[in-house]
Amino acid sequence: MMPGAVREGNIHYGERMSQNYYEKVGDFKLGNPLRQFQDEIITAVTLCARAAIEGGIPREKALTMSDSYIREVEEAMTVAEVAAGTGDSAYYVSRLFQKEMNQSLPGYIQKKKMEYAAHLLKHSKRTVMDIAESLHYSSTSYFCAKFREEMGMTPTQYRVGNVQTRVNHLGWLVPGAGWHSSEM
Repeated sequence: MMPGAVREGNIHYGERMSQNYYEKVGDFKLGNPLRQFQDEIITAVTLCARAAIEGGIPREKALTMSDSYIREVEEAMTVAEVAAGTGDSAYYVSRLFQKEMNQSLPGYIQKKKMEYAAHLLKHSKRTVMDIAESLHYSSTSYFCAKFREEMGMTPTQYRVGNVQTRVNHLGWLVPGAGWHSSEM
């Protein structure tokens, strides 16, 4: 229904859309109901982006718009999840956090995600894609852009720049092995 309206260029598709649409997008019954709703919205946005491309919208423009909508949903849902955990409204939680911490809740969460990603890049062999997925980013490219924004370099550059080395028994540098107190 909605992708067809998007493909046809019908800008009034929202008027025809019923609440039942979200029930038909997918059945993500596992886990948190807020995360389920977020996944359903992301699925709908993805389907609409495909339909827009099929309808003649340039691919890059459709994907850029899709990423923008998904980012907004992820940030809004994160605040909603915190609010649901406290029993307060999202607005109240956001304002209180801003007042007490002198920064926005989404900004704080973003910073903590990047710190954890940096830790994983430095101390694990997980791929950048795996780290992005585990931190619930909609795409690896969005994760990389956010990481670069926060850390001043790409995840790969960060990993390469933080590879620890040691000298083995032959006097050769061994990358990624790290230093151990017994070897010093």
